[in-house]
Amino acid sequence: MADARIAWNAIDHTGERFGQWEVFKRLGSQKWGCAKYLCRCDCGKEKEVSGRHLRLRQSLSCGCKRNHLDNPKTKPSEHPKIIDIAWASGIYEGEGCCNKTVQGTMRVIIGQKDPYILHKLQSLFGGSVSKTRSKSNFNVWNLYSVRARGFLMTIFTFLSPRRKEQIKLAFSN
Repeated sequence: MADARIAWNAIDHTGERFGQWEVFKRLGSQKWGCAKYLCRCDCGKEKEVSGRHLRLRQSLSCGCKRNHLDNPKTKPSEHPKIIDIAWASGIYEGEGCCNKTVQGTMRVIIGQKDPYILHKLQSLFGGSVSKTRSKSNFNVWNLYSVRARGFLMTIFTFLSPRRKEQIKLAFSN
């Protein structure tokens, strides 16, 4: 039985929140030993989610808000000028990364201690700003899907060759 193999140092995340997920119940362990949980998204959908995906923030919701480009919380409020695009590319060059989520959605992440910079990016390009769960007082700007692709294509010409290759690789996967 999978439940009998729970490690002595296992962390129970029941009652915790990860993004839009609320963890309701531990369902045991997956075949490789990682815990699985029954989670409920803010939209009401329930799903089994790996504890590893929760802790690494690879799963933050059921995907219900991924395609809602008209969501006022993630919509840009300003139209970026060329100087804003150059500024944003510099921030991305130093602090940003892009990858694909477990679900295959493009994601751009920029982390900063100063939330002002991230809120400026949010007002120019959309996305969301959130604090990490750690005690380090670190903030993260996340941009997903079509907006992430649009942001990367917008700043592409201002980036170094190394960053351009990373973006090309992310697009090709």
